[in-house]
Parts: sequence; structure tokens; C-alpha cells
Amino acid sequence: MMMANLQFFCLLVCSLAIIKTGCAKDNWVEKTIVKNAISKGAVCLDGSPPAYHFQSGFGEGVENWIVQLSATNLHFRGARIFEAVMDELLAKGLKNAKNALLAGTSAGGYPTMLYCDHFRSLLPKSKRVKCFADAGHFIHAKNPKQARGFEEVYNALVTLQGSAKALPKACTSKMNPVLCFFPENILQHIKTPIFIAMSAYDSFQVNKTLGHDIFSCIFSRTCTSSQNKTLREFRSEFLTTLPKPHNPLLKGVFIDSFVHHSAIQWRWTIQSGLVVNNVSAPEAFADWYFDQKYWYVIDEKDLPTIPK
Repeated sequence: MMMANLQFFCLLVCSLAIIKTGCAKDNWVEKTIVKNAISKGAVCLDGSPPAYHFQSGFGEGVENWIVQLSATNLHFRGARIFEAVMDELLAKGLKNAKNALLAGTSAGGYPTMLYCDHFRSLLPKSKRVKCFADAGHFIHAKNPKQARGFEEVYNALVTLQGSAKALPKACTSKMNPVLCFFPENILQHIKTPIFIAMSAYDSFQVNKTLGHDIFSCIFSRTCTSSQNKTLREFRSEFLTTLPKPHNPLLKGVFIDSFVHHSAIQWRWTIQSGLVVNNVSAPEAFADWYFDQKYWYVIDEKDLPTIPK
């Protein structure tokens, strides 16, 4: 399995959006403080230097790297921190990587998209460099009421942190910087191959966008016909924001209809992987990453399913 073979590096980065130490639970990988971070201005919200969790690979895995972004609390100077951490990793051997992957889950999915092309530029000699955004494709709903939740979060990032200057100019030159936090408005500018895994009924997005009443009725199996209509309309709108299927080599997709948030953290084995059209998410991604088959998978179920 590709994930078991790659060198695992879990990055605790204070990115434009948010980061959690989910990959460092139980302290199974020791924390490394970034050297000279303060002198470079690459500090977190409280002024402390950033840290990451690093585990060396072995055997064939020495030349295979995963850089994983995750997220939870707001931090300033994410771009500086990313650069400072990358400098250390390149010196530790990332520059010699044969295969490299930049991955991000939930709020870490957006910085994965944002830094994807830059990550590729840091590794000009690497054979295979790709990106993976898991459970981070949050959409800008057309319904103003549904759009309000994410708009408020992203507006705070722009006004509080001054994040607009770090957003893609190809996007900000055409629209309000707040809208450039929505993946649908930046994916077309990403040139490095990227894979998107997401539920059309992502639990976080449904709760944030459609509200707690609809979120609750799904689990209690009491949704009314009107609520089911809202869910179907939301799914249709979500699907229109995805990359088109004509070039899955560049933009692979795996969209299920299960109610969950994040596949890579909880369901990333052959046994537990979510299955759509007879292929599991881990298998589809591994095939896509290693150029064996370029998957573009959409679950045809138009109402949410609760995973077992």
C-alpha cells in the first residue's frame, strides 16, 4: 500500500487557515522545533516558533516523502512558516525525494491547494510530485443563507490576518479575496497533479452550510421530503464545483455519499476504506498517484448514507 511505503512526515504548520496536531496524538512522533524561525518572522499566533513531527523512512521509503498539513487554530504568517519548515526538510533529504506528496485534511486541504505548485517547484529533480486534498473542498453555496457560515470564517482570515496577499493573484485580480478561499475558484490555476477526496455530504460542511436540523435528521433518519430536496440540491451544486472529468491525470476525484469528515484519518486501509463503484478511496488514490489508473469517481447515490 502506498501510504505504508512512503516516508511519513506530519507537519504542524501554522498555515493560512488552520492546523491541528491530529497526526501527533499520543506523542508517537517527537516534535521538532523549527530552527531560526523567530529570526525569520515565522512564528505562531502567540509568538512561539512552529514545530513539526518527523519520522524517517527506511528501505525504499527513504526516497519517498509525505508532507501532511492539518489544521485547527488560527495562526499568522503561515507562508513564512511553510518556507521555514520546507528549508529544514529539504536539508534533511526532501530535496532527494523520488516520490513526494503534499497532503492536507479538512482546513489543511486549502493550504495544500495553495502551496501545491510551489511544493512542486521546490523539487525539480523528483520523479513524481503530487498533492492530495482530503475533506477540504468546501463550496461557496449560491443560497446566501447557506453561504454565510464559510463567508464569515474566510472574511475573518482576510480582515484579521491580512491573508489576501498570500492568495493566488490569478484569483484575487478577478474577485473578492474572500471568494478565493473556496477551492472552486482556485483549482483551475493549479498545474501540479492533485487528487480530491470528499463526501458530497461531508458532515462538517452539511452542518456548517445546511444547518443542524438537516444534519440531525440524517442520523435520526427522519428527514422530510423537503429536507431531502435540499440535500439533493446541495449535492448537485457541490458536484458542479469539482474539476471536470476530462483530465483525471491532472485532477483526480473520489466523491462518496457517506456522512463523514476525512477519509485519510479514519478510513485509510484496505479493510476500512470507503467503497464507491467497486473501488475503495485508498486504492483509487494509490492507482492515481503511481500512474496506474487515473480515477474520477462519483457516487451516484443522491442522498446521504451513514457508514457502518
